[in-house]
Amino acid sequence: MSAHEDLQMRGKRLVILLKLRQDILRYLHDGHQLVTKTRENATSSVWWPGISSEIENMVRNCATCEKNRKERIESFKGTEFPDRPFANDRG
Repeated sequence: MSAHEDLQMRGKRLVILLKLRQDILRYLHDGHQLVTKTRENATSSVWWPGISSEIENMVRNCATCEKNRKERIESFKGTEFPDRPFANDRG
């Protein structure tokens, strides 16, 4: 940890005060990206104790992300087999 012009830093990352963390979480997750990408965004800019688990909870409980997860799930559709060899060839 270090200080730079009255800002607390952890390496090159800004340490975020408790009262600002929810706003920062919303900003990091603004594009409704998954946990990994949201963590990558945070890793390049901000830090506080427990940020990784807070990101995971936010993404898991995000209504928009939940809707998109359900829409992406497709049921398994098997391939129909032809009655005879090469029956589906058009050549």
